[in-house]
Amino acid sequence: MAVIDMQHLTMNFGSKKILKDLSTQIQTGEIVGLIGLNGAGKSTLINLMLGLLTPSKGQLTIFGEKVNETKHLDRIGVMFQNATAVDHVTVSEQLDWLRSFYENPAPLSTLLAAAGLSDMAKEKASSLSGGQLRRLCFAQALSGQADLLFLDEPTAGMDIISRKKFWLQIAQLKQAGKTIILTSHYLDEIEQVATHLLILKDGHFIHDGSLSQLRNHFDQKVVSFDSDLPIKLFTCLTGVVSAVKKNRSVRLITQNSDLLLRQLLKLDQDSVKNIYVEKNSLNDLFSELVEEKSVELPA
Repeated sequence: MAVIDMQHLTMNFGSKKILKDLSTQIQTGEIVGLIGLNGAGKSTLINLMLGLLTPSKGQLTIFGEKVNETKHLDRIGVMFQNATAVDHVTVSEQLDWLRSFYENPAPLSTLLAAAGLSDMAKEKASSLSGGQLRRLCFAQALSGQADLLFLDEPTAGMDIISRKKFWLQIAQLKQAGKTIILTSHYLDEIEQVATHLLILKDGHFIHDGSLSQLRNHFDQKVVSFDSDLPIKLFTCLTGVVSAVKKNRSVRLITQNSDLLLRQLLKLDQDSVKNIYVEKNSLNDLFSELVEEKSVELPA
């Protein structure tokens, strides 16, 4: 049985169609990257899955039952994008307040450790920095030991060390069989952890599957190098899908890296240096799906 099953899901606000005939299934233990440009419908879809909105058409179930069933509250944890601190209470007190809503809450010490806030347990929650507040919000999402987690822009505001520790926590949750739905503008992070990608554009899923399936669909690679030559010269080469240049660094997306390399090697050897070929990143694939780009970026 799928953890989430949506069939022909449609959401309208008045005459405006936000989500259009969405169908997919999310299985136990998957880490789902839900991505799309601003306004694509991500927040609306999350609110539907949380039962905060009722779909205009279609079917949506969580754990095989209607999403608005109160029995699901103990099985779902949410890390909202806008983290908030309760005034005049400590970090521990805020977590204990959240824990009180669940029948089988996680131990307070476990939550503090997961958030890296054990040393700040007695500090006022309102005194936390933006990154620390995000970590507190993560601990709150874990309070009920939920089977299904929704994490909205989870690492926004975190420093690089906190982000690294956060993704280690996500790996442990996956090993424990938790199902996680992530939204983030940091696509490089989604690329590293997601087992299932849902890409929204204009209310439709334009991709529903793995990163490897997306790569196979485009069959593209990235050729990077240094050059002082104008970007227009490279966009004219056979097989170039898109191109970006910043300072001397050039990145070309191509459907035939061998052919492109042969063309580059015909140029003056001092014109193109430090050539590197790699698989297309999720950032590049996403850009290819939602926009065209062949630009020279400002220094």
